[in-house]
Amino acid sequence: CDRRQRQMCIRDSYIEVGSGTKVSNKVYGEGIIISVEDGYFIVDFSGKKMEFPFPDSLIDGRLHIIKK
Repeated sequence: CDRRQRQMCIRDSYIEVGSGTKVSNKVYGEGIIISVEDGYFIVDFSGKKMEFPFPDSLIDGRLHIIKK
């Protein structure tokens, strides 16, 4: 999907995202969202904590939700 299509998919689909949601990133691999605060996801990638803007990091593809 391109950026516009991802925006529509995210808006049109109900996606529950929060603490415990598994995500992936091209650079850091798989991680778990440990909190959402002040417009940012805090993601733990095997002990390395990183911040990603919410919801932009899902729209632009920096983070991908790993479906169960």
